[in-house]
Amino acid sequence: MCGRFYLTATPGEIARRFGAPPAQGGGRLARYNPIAPALAAQAGEPAPASGTATLTEGVPAEVTWSALLDGEGTRRFNIAPTQTIVIVTDEGKREQVEAVWGLIPSWAKGPSVGGKLINARAETLAEKPAFRSALRRRRCLIPASGFFEWPFKDSKDKMRISLVGGEPFAFAGLWETWRAPDGTEVRSCTIVTQAPNALMKRLHHRMPVLLTKEAEDLWMDHSITDPDVLRLALAPIPAERLVAVRVGPRGNDVSEDDEAVILPLPGFEPLTTTDDPPS
Repeated sequence: MCGRFYLTATPGEIARRFGAPPAQGGGRLARYNPIAPALAAQAGEPAPASGTATLTEGVPAEVTWSALLDGEGTRRFNIAPTQTIVIVTDEGKREQVEAVWGLIPSWAKGPSVGGKLINARAETLAEKPAFRSALRRRRCLIPASGFFEWPFKDSKDKMRISLVGGEPFAFAGLWETWRAPDGTEVRSCTIVTQAPNALMKRLHHRMPVLLTKEAEDLWMDHSITDPDVLRLALAPIPAERLVAVRVGPRGNDVSEDDEAVILPLPGFEPLTTTDDPPS
């Protein structure tokens, strides 16, 4: 699965890498995030204040640029489900837009379902009602610098996985538009997952789909709707292109979001496909 990742690239770097400039205002859809408040309400807890808004708070009448897409953007070292993230869509041209991480199907009665749909299994995309329409019409790239897994039974440390060269890459994603009862539209997304490659199977039984540059073009070609053809884009990235390093427990709390989250712990060598699993 993929339950936490980080993105340190600026909007300009993402634009150059994926050919997708930032969309003004974060995209044409309203910039607010209903999932976290809905989940909090279900649990009888106060709504979180970290960049979310309730359905009754409304949306600013005029929006110019979002904090995620303006200038140098926001370096994020600990991106968690139900937060607002940057994705790359193509509705006539590639653009960076905002989306809530946790897909809310257009037919959903409420936004809280998004908390359960942060990942979508590649093997069943064409079958699941929540994903099959988006697979045909609303595929996206989700820029990332790396992601985390927690393979240790007796430690709160985790493993940080990235490309060997440290450059940004894209998860395969799907996105949807959901209309709230007050008519406000919300863009949301999910990360596609698959069986692990030789490196990742040492850390977890699933992994996110990291697209190669060639696979990105296939995934974003909206003239293609055949699931069997699209499945070609979802081949596991070669294990030798990834590196996994051990990092400490900082970041296990979603409120901790700074560079210390991704710093390697001293005394531990990076994990390769020929190493024993971390213990």
